Amino acid sequence: MSLQREILKASGVRVTLLRVKVLQALQLACEKGVSPSLSALQDRLIATGNPVARGPLRQVLCKLESAGLLVRRGDEGWSLAPLLTRRP
Repeated sequence: MSLQREILKASGVRVTLLRVKVLQALQLACEKGVSPSLSALQDRLIATGNPVARGPLRQVLCKLESAGLLVRRGDEGWSLAPLLTRRP
């Protein structure tokens, strides 16, 4: 099972393909030190063969934020919650 699926299950969020892909994209962005905006995240998902409209993407981001998995950085974009960015 992928790390993203385990994180979603542990936080009580239903596992969906879009939620897994969003967490993966944000993990890659975090490793590069970037907090992507909604548009940048949508572009990233489309570029990796996962086309998604803004409405569903916004819903996923808000759901993951309410579950404590993401942090909204205002106009700067989205990032993983600090707990998820720590390395063992």
